[in-house]
Amino acid sequence: MYAGESKLPMTPLLPKHRMFIYDRDFFVPDWRNIIDKIIERNPSSIQPIHPIICKTINNYFGVREYNKISKNTTIILDLNIPLDDTPLLMKKYKNKFLADIRESSNVYITLGGTFDTRGQYLKDFIYKLNLLYVFWSQDIPLKIKYIKPQIGYTDPIANISRLVEIWTASNTNLTKSIHDRIPKDKKSTEIRPERSEGRAIIERFPSAKTLFYQTRETVKKGGFWKYGY
Repeated sequence: MYAGESKLPMTPLLPKHRMFIYDRDFFVPDWRNIIDKIIERNPSSIQPIHPIICKTINNYFGVREYNKISKNTTIILDLNIPLDDTPLLMKKYKNKFLADIRESSNVYITLGGTFDTRGQYLKDFIYKLNLLYVFWSQDIPLKIKYIKPQIGYTDPIANISRLVEIWTASNTNLTKSIHDRIPKDKKSTEIRPERSEGRAIIERFPSAKTLFYQTRETVKKGGFWKYGY
């Protein structure tokens, strides 16, 4: 564990007790050596307090090599992989993902975060939904986690992104689409923010309309997900 760039000494640990990791950046240069040293002290499990952010597939499966790291740990797949490369990704890793990720797994793709322009938020939304559907089409039950923007930034599609987060966390994604989950307008003159944000995305990227009408069941039955912007 680290305080800035300085490595902290490890305190004595009683056998069969959990070990908590408080570092926000899990993948420090010698992270494997640190985990190995912790395991030598025979904790019952290793529990990271913060989500583990995996920027590569090797990061993800590297963490999963350690049985002592709690399976309840929240893991973020922060993959910047071109959608054109996803067929090769699934050809190589599909079986490993299927063996590892369950309905109860806390493995996520993010929506939201901090961008400079409205267009970047919209493009990220479409990209992440397409990536989610690629995994769903292979029966890999990833979920979405919404990330708030930094102070001073505003997410113009925060409401629809939060709705997607809730949708993917429930079993309704099997039979209901994002469109089905958008609350009805209370009055003819009042448009729900989720609905107006969804319309704004479709107006900018008309081909994204199909994303709002998919369920996990329809994505799975449709074969490998065919994406588009």
